[in-house]
Amino acid sequence: IILKLSKTDFHFEQNNVQHKTNKFGKERLIIRRGKEISITLYFDGRNYDKETDKITFIVKTGPMIEFELADQLRKNEWSASVHKNSGSELSVIILPPANSIIGHYSLKCKISSDGKSATAEMGKFVLLFNPWCEGTVPSSETLAIKKC
Repeated sequence: IILKLSKTDFHFEQNNVQHKTNKFGKERLIIRRGKEISITLYFDGRNYDKETDKITFIVKTGPMIEFELADQLRKNEWSASVHKNSGSELSVIILPPANSIIGHYSLKCKISSDGKSATAEMGKFVLLFNPWCEGTVPSSETLAIKKC
């Protein structure tokens, strides 16, 4: 039986506070590149099994990027790792790299089990520049502001 995603919790308030974007709203996810976010996936029918279930995340803001759920985060590319597995609930950490394109993103989840796969829409988020993150390349506007 293929694992079925029933719901995603983006932890809007918690993530937005950590990303210093909570003043922009509490009903949507607004994050900064180069900084981790925490989401929770809820499954119907059966529990997540690392041995048989492959989860691939798909982010899109024009270019489409796919990255698999892994054991560790990778700093210089989109990555995701398991924070906590409670069977029917899976807490995941996602890291957008510091050089990600700024903009509006959609997030999908492709789940593969027993040779079958299904893709589910998870939601949307906004990715902003992160002035506190090493590795972000500042724009000429940012450099001009810092010189003032």
